[in-house]
Amino acid sequence: MRLPLALSCLSLCVALATPARVHAEPPAAPTVPAASAELDLSGTLDRNRVLRAAIARNPGLRASHRRAAAMRMMGEADSRMPPPEAEVSVWQVPLSRPYSVPDASMIMVGVKQPIPAPGSLSARAQVREREADVEDAMVAERVRELMRDVDHALVDYMQATAMHHIHIEHKTAADRVLAVARARYQAAGAITDVTQADVESSRIEADIAQEEAKIAAAKAKLNGLLVRPTQAPLGEPVMAEPVTLGETLREMQTRARSTRPELRTAEARRAARLAEVRVAEREASWPMLSVGALYFAPTNGMPSHGYGVTVSSSLPWLSSRASTEARAGRESAGAIHDDLSDIGAKIDAEVATDAAMVQASTRRYQVLRDRTLPAGKRAWEAAASGYESGRADILMLLMARKSIAEIEVDLVEARAMIEHALVDLDWAVGKPVRRVPIGQQP
Repeated sequence: MRLPLALSCLSLCVALATPARVHAEPPAAPTVPAASAELDLSGTLDRNRVLRAAIARNPGLRASHRRAAAMRMMGEADSRMPPPEAEVSVWQVPLSRPYSVPDASMIMVGVKQPIPAPGSLSARAQVREREADVEDAMVAERVRELMRDVDHALVDYMQATAMHHIHIEHKTAADRVLAVARARYQAAGAITDVTQADVESSRIEADIAQEEAKIAAAKAKLNGLLVRPTQAPLGEPVMAEPVTLGETLREMQTRARSTRPELRTAEARRAARLAEVRVAEREASWPMLSVGALYFAPTNGMPSHGYGVTVSSSLPWLSSRASTEARAGRESAGAIHDDLSDIGAKIDAEVATDAAMVQASTRRYQVLRDRTLPAGKRAWEAAASGYESGRADILMLLMARKSIAEIEVDLVEARAMIEHALVDLDWAVGKPVRRVPIGQQP
């Protein structure tokens, strides 16, 4: 039962999620219900629950679990002695009387037991066990990839929902400006103010329709990962405080080299090849025996009962096949050892690249939040004051309000970039990295 153990470790990682989403206690190892089981996610979305459900309901993970279990069963079978062999021989039946078996010179019935080379059975079982370990590591890798896909889908859903809210607020503000323009027109104001405000309001409606389509697409993708109908109801994601990376590059690279599943996969493959080498070495050094007990039935030519014993042996020393297989296995294990060094170098590069993306996105978010948005709000206040006093036209007012909406959209996009980069960094490290509020990063 290695899959529940692997899933349990990975499920514990789920609890270390970013504060930008709902948190819960580390989830226990998930069960594997039928994909058609009901799953109610119509309330506020809890990331941990979504991840647990995606892992538990994924049919590919169930298939991998069964393959690993099958390999271990095969290992148990390989550790057993081969079945005995039954033998029946009838010699020299006269061709003139082919059905006259009693006239044969010998009728023999026997049982033989093949005996493999000493230690080869346990070594073959070890090969299967290591191959099952490879499948377990691949399960862990599939879980990691599934978690990444679900997290990206959740970020897309959060981004589309937040931008939809921004455009709704922008539409409300634009409608208020339109109402003021119409009231002024009734009091001999300019008709152009009404038409410009009306144009801006209609353009915002187009943005709202676009965001609604993006929300529907994000829901469909998330439901697909959860093995649910694409139109199944989903609640809105929680918008918590934005966060960023809270640990050093060296810490993450060191942890990645001890947690990445592909490293465990390569190690398990290397162990399997070495186990195959032990099988080949045993079979190259020790003969395979076959011991049999024979019974000779009475015939016309030999009227008495008889028995016999037979012992046969292979001659591995006269063939280079097993020793060549052993050399090939050692070479294959050496190649995997070199692969491990290559994988380690790639892991370091992936972690460094994703960490740099997090830092760059965080700096952009901070500038937008701390400088650009306050400047946009001041411009809006000045335009509103100028419009009320007649010193500014409605176009300036609409542009100022639109600028705030665009900055808020940029903030949402910048935050989503941070979240996406953190998800990729979690994947690169193999476990969720530590998050801190933006502004408190080391």
